[in-house]
Amino acid sequence: MTGGSTMKRITPADVSDMRITTFCKVVGDSVVAGLFSAIGWFLWHTTSLDWWGLGVMALLCAAYVAALVIRSLRVLWSHGWYEWRLRRHLRTGTAPKSDRLASLDTLRKWGRIK
Repeated sequence: MTGGSTMKRITPADVSDMRITTFCKVVGDSVVAGLFSAIGWFLWHTTSLDWWGLGVMALLCAAYVAALVIRSLRVLWSHGWYEWRLRRHLRTGTAPKSDRLASLDTLRKWGRIK
């Protein structure tokens, strides 16, 4: 096992794609969570001793809603982490400078051109 960074290099295009993906995942999970909340609420209010199985299904719906909320929060957290890393990366370093290595004078001096 070697040491070193295992961080993936992130480009601005990746961040743009991540924003769209994050938005779709969170909105999709929210819609599904709302649907399952409504189903669970309906099942919970129609349950009785004779229909105890509806209560079990309502509890399973509640567990699924909790899992979707946790997944949405994790997606938002990871997206924020990537955005922070990209901003930190772009802040480091110096301003771009022109390279004097390939100037005409340098190439003549090294004998590359006449």
